[in-house]
Amino acid sequence: MHSGKTQSGNYIILRHSPFQESGLLLSGISPERGRLDFIVRGAKSQGKKKFPVAGLFREMRIEYRMDHENSFPNLKSMELIARFDGISAHTSHYLSACTLAKFLLDNTRPMLDSSEIYTAFRLLLTRYAEGRELTERAVLLKTAFLSGNGMLPEPDNRNGEELLETLFSASQGMAEPPLFSQDYWEKLDRRFDLLLRQNGFPLLEKTPFRV
Repeated sequence: MHSGKTQSGNYIILRHSPFQESGLLLSGISPERGRLDFIVRGAKSQGKKKFPVAGLFREMRIEYRMDHENSFPNLKSMELIARFDGISAHTSHYLSACTLAKFLLDNTRPMLDSSEIYTAFRLLLTRYAEGRELTERAVLLKTAFLSGNGMLPEPDNRNGEELLETLFSASQGMAEPPLFSQDYWEKLDRRFDLLLRQNGFPLLEKTPFRV
């Protein structure tokens, strides 16, 4: 990728914070480029037409230019696609989304395809905003993360293979999640957490982080 080439794509904001007097520091993920961070200088003074409200867990359509002389790409414009603000009305879902967002920021590498992870997290936000499917969606996101990083275990039998295929399809919105009991979803969640830790991806405690 050459310096100065304009890129475009979708982007979910996973963290935002003030920068100087009128700027924003944004961190998030895109399907094609993994983690992306932007310093948007003067965003507040430029108005919503060029830089609409860039809130946490909002999906944007962005245009940006890579500049190899700087550590941050240059964000040229953004357009609001979807809001998942309803998550804030459900405390447990909000805390879980914050924990998983921090995990993705820490472990999703820049400039690498992250389409499976992006799709799974977007579906998670949709369901969380509706106030349902807490453990279930966390398991499906971890399925997509493990798959995208080539870390899903090799099944011992056909039943195990079918289970992983079903979980992955559900994580991508290609099928409905299996009708498992809450206890079984929690068992899968613990199993996937163990796999993540074994591969060097320790999960955070389920507490909020500053945004």
